Amino acid sequence: MQIGNVLRELGLALFLIVVFFGGLVGGILVAVTVNPWLGYLIEYATAAIILGILAARKNRNYWAWALIGGLVLVPGLIVLMFFGYLCPKCHGDLSTRQWQDRTCPVCGVIG
Repeated sequence: MQIGNVLRELGLALFLIVVFFGGLVGGILVAVTVNPWLGYLIEYATAAIILGILAARKNRNYWAWALIGGLVLVPGLIVLMFFGYLCPKCHGDLSTRQWQDRTCPVCGVIG
């Protein structure tokens, strides 16, 4: 994986972490003022959406990564950042160059 791509993914991840902390603050405010369980639900949902979106960008299972994101956001981001892309047809691993060129060594050209 090239350093530029890692930095781009890291920048997006950092932006989404900022969004997460916005959801965290909102969840804390709701937990203090309304209901603690509702606040936890807001925090969980925010983390789940963030990691699910990042996983879907790499053709990975949105729901599985959303579950991971709700439980452990930061370790999930680190692991996902170093995972490569998957071919949408055969679900084989692709290098960054193959993803950019839209070519799969197994299937050929990607949609």
